[in-house]
Amino acid sequence: MNLDAMGAHIDRLIADLRVTQFYVADDLHVHWIDDREEAMAITDADPVEIHLPRIRSVLDYATCLHELGHVSGRYQGSKSSKTRERWAWRYAREHALVWTAEMEEDARASMWRPYAAGRSGPPSLPNVSGVCQPSALFVRVPCRGVQ
Repeated sequence: MNLDAMGAHIDRLIADLRVTQFYVADDLHVHWIDDREEAMAITDADPVEIHLPRIRSVLDYATCLHELGHVSGRYQGSKSSKTRERWAWRYAREHALVWTAEMEEDARASMWRPYAAGRSGPPSLPNVSGVCQPSALFVRVPCRGVQ
């Protein structure tokens, strides 16, 4: 799996979103950015906006999938940001053509970042059975695609 294929996959998911969730293509604005740390989905805006990193690594690909999960994943209307984040990552895992240990490590680390800033307690992560098996270090072993 190469980066061009990952980019084409994201483009297809965006096109599908425009057809299945939005009546007008202009209801979803996609902004391509250089820094994946600034990726975001603004779902309460009209139109909905997503800021996605240009795909230069598997981590950029995972981030794109995660942000798309905020637009079309389950439980995105929850009042709990922890719930929204967990399920956006679950969407990313379930829709990825490949899911590597590096991607899993980054997804899990992103769930801990708010707690480094002083919030109490770690998040609980969704059980993604059948995708990859967890190791003792909470990094999932890649079970499909590239390693």
